[in-house]
Amino acid sequence: MNRCRVFVLFGISFVLLLCLVFMPSDLAPNKNIILEIWKFQNSTQNSDRLENKNTELPARGARLHLIIQFPIFNPSLGLGEKGSKERQEEIQAIHILCETSQDHLFVKALNLNMDWKLVFYVLGHRMTYKDAFQYASLNLLGKSTIIMNADNYVHAGFEYLDANILSNKTMYTLTRHEILKNGTQCNIKDFCGPKARYIGSHDAWVFRLLAPVPDKVLREINYRPNFLGIEQVLMFHLRTSGGFTIRNPCKILHIVHHHCSQKTRIKNDRHVNGKRLDEFLGVGVHTRGGLVVAPFSGL
Repeated sequence: MNRCRVFVLFGISFVLLLCLVFMPSDLAPNKNIILEIWKFQNSTQNSDRLENKNTELPARGARLHLIIQFPIFNPSLGLGEKGSKERQEEIQAIHILCETSQDHLFVKALNLNMDWKLVFYVLGHRMTYKDAFQYASLNLLGKSTIIMNADNYVHAGFEYLDANILSNKTMYTLTRHEILKNGTQCNIKDFCGPKARYIGSHDAWVFRLLAPVPDKVLREINYRPNFLGIEQVLMFHLRTSGGFTIRNPCKILHIVHHHCSQKTRIKNDRHVNGKRLDEFLGVGVHTRGGLVVAPFSGL
């Protein structure tokens, strides 16, 4: 009798094991995992949950962790493909929040220089600022971090970045530069050039979290980066509910726009009911004044 029970239990265990092995990927638990961590000349698999704050990362003495989304993938992305070679070490790791579980395969096929810096997380939808700041809160506490639009790259001045300033709840929201290409700037204005006037445009957020961003802030910034006026929404809530000091040293810390095409994937998806997001939510310049602007400044 005991022997029969042993055989029955063994059979059940074997069937359950087969089910787990051959279960379709869309039914498997824990879909949102870090798919792969690439190291220089050594690719490894890692299935840690996002909540694991001790995610293994390449340690080369670089300073910034870059968070972006994949769909508008730009091979520069701080890797040095388009940026200057001497600035490659400013980026320690690039965290790509993927819209689909197949995105990492495309990136891997590009055979990018220094692909060991890439970390993939399957988000499953278009990234919002809530997603990006929550990812940083869960994985990058105590690390200098930059959330940046994917059509920009880190260019110059980041050797002046002071982690001690960032640790004091200072956040930089940077206005982008344009660089001449074949004698032109793609007919796009340099928003932080020598003669530029501040117009409220920001393409990157630089910070060093010592504690997670409050849930109250995350709930209010659950919007995609492409919305017009999203920068003003972020500044308002990061200041009032997050307790951050917001500055814009874009003339010291340079990020460069690398996207000459003015075409967008979806028409009219940068407004809400025909309005800028900040106006729709009632946190525009006319209602919140200095809480939603960050003019050019020092560090």
